[in-house]
Amino acid sequence: MVRRGVSRLKGVPVKQKLPITLTLLREFFSLLDHFNSPLDKSFWAAALIAFFGFFRKSTILPITTGAPGGICRHDILCLTRVSFDLVVRHTKTIQFGQRVLTLPFVHCLDQRLCPVRALLSHLTSSPAPSTSHIFSFVQSGRLCDLTHAIFVSKLKALLKSSNHDPSLYSAHSFRRGGSTFAFSLNMPLLHVKMRGDWKSNCVERYIDISADTARESARQLSVGAAAP
Repeated sequence: MVRRGVSRLKGVPVKQKLPITLTLLREFFSLLDHFNSPLDKSFWAAALIAFFGFFRKSTILPITTGAPGGICRHDILCLTRVSFDLVVRHTKTIQFGQRVLTLPFVHCLDQRLCPVRALLSHLTSSPAPSTSHIFSFVQSGRLCDLTHAIFVSKLKALLKSSNHDPSLYSAHSFRRGGSTFAFSLNMPLLHVKMRGDWKSNCVERYIDISADTARESARQLSVGAAAP
């Protein structure tokens, strides 16, 4: 009770990391070497798949080089120039192989933000066995895993280069940004929840309601109150 009382008097709002937005993604695209750097291609494919798949980094990336976890290349199904499916066998809510998720990804008209194009480019530049991690890349003639640390380090460098405060973002910002973007397109919340594999209503904490959306809600209330 004392702890609750102190929290009531001294409590502060939880500081969530900011979401990655389409604007930020386009800024990142302009800073990456999409022609000569396998690492940049790997990062970009992972970034777009994390954004459009609402993924945690632990779902798609290994913690350290050679560590289990993440998604392997044999989990890519039906890959064409316009779409692919990704099989997810392990997430925060799938710990014992009790089920699998199969998430579709399709071609984006803005080629800069196309997860299909990014994945194809990455796979072409860094060929690897089917059992390798999906985002493993070739560096100095050998295959390297895109780990948590490498991904986050690249993200922080891009944020700094584009004049954004890296401390305000994390790898989880892709999950929050993708789900917020989906909600802004009026995707049903149940569909967002299913794609992101949320098992509770905490998905609502991830979605950032824009000022325009809040004003539209206020307008609807006002119009409704004026109706006879």
